[in-house]
Amino acid sequence: MSHRTGVFIVLGLLVLLASSCAKLPEPPTLAQKSVEVAKLPDENAIPMEWGALVSVSSVPLYPSWVQLWFQDEKGTIRMVPYSIETNQFNPASRMIPRN
Repeated sequence: MSHRTGVFIVLGLLVLLASSCAKLPEPPTLAQKSVEVAKLPDENAIPMEWGALVSVSSVPLYPSWVQLWFQDEKGTIRMVPYSIETNQFNPASRMIPRN
């Protein structure tokens, strides 16, 4: 194979690869992917309607906080932050509806 043939093959492959590229979709903005805030009606208690406690988790970035996860009969999941240091719930909990 001559040098000229090799150059044409490489150029042909580059043109083929460049024509197959497509622009990736834009990542969702913070507003598009936020989870609904469900205000805790009573800052000292979890409503029975929120269902059973199904899990407790923590985040290493916030060692004094845990997340309490509840699920009701409809499958709706709610997360309530709880401060171990102050022994208080954060009233701005999160609600994840299920279809």
